Amino acid sequence: RIGKPGGGYLTEVPDDQLYFYPHPKDMGGAMVQITDRKSQQNWGDPREKPYWNENDERFRRHPMGLTRHQYVTYAVADLDRSREIYERRWEAIPVSEGVDGKRHVRYAFYQIGTALIQLAQPTESGTLIADHVDKNGDMIYANTMRVLDLDRAERHLGRKGIRTERVTDEIVA
Repeated sequence: RIGKPGGGYLTEVPDDQLYFYPHPKDMGGAMVQITDRKSQQNWGDPREKPYWNENDERFRRHPMGLTRHQYVTYAVADLDRSREIYERRWEAIPVSEGVDGKRHVRYAFYQIGTALIQLAQPTESGTLIADHVDKNGDMIYANTMRVLDLDRAERHLGRKGIRTERVTDEIVA
C-alpha cells in the first residue's frame, strides 16, 4: 500500500513522483515520507542550514527550556514482530531493551540514521499506552524532549492548561 500525496493510493510509483508515503501498517507503525533526493527540490536537512544554531539558542530560551529531541516512542501490540520489521526493513541498529515497571511497558531502543526510537509494548491492559494500542494499533505514542529543568517545563505546561504527570523523577508526561 502506497499513499499518494493529497490522499488515496498509488498502485506503483511513477518515475517523476517526488515523494510518497508507505502505509504505516506496512512500516511498523511509522509514518514516513519517501523522498527522491535527486530532485531539483531542496529537501535538505535543516540541521545543515546556517540558522540551525540560532534556533538551538531560541529553544533553550523558550519557557520549556528545550535542549534536544530525545526520541519517538511507537506503541506496538507485539514488540518481537515490530523489532523484526525495524531491523529488516529499516536496518535499525539495536541500542537497548528492557522492561519499565512504572510505565508498564516492555521496550527496545533503536538508532535509525541520527534518530533514536523506542518501540514499547504494554505489559498491562487498562494503561494509557495499552488503550492507545487498542484504539489505534501500532502508531506513534509520544515524542520525548530533553529540557534544561523539568520543574520549569512542568510549570510552563501548567500555565498553558496542559495537564502533566510526573511518571518518574526524570520523566514528565
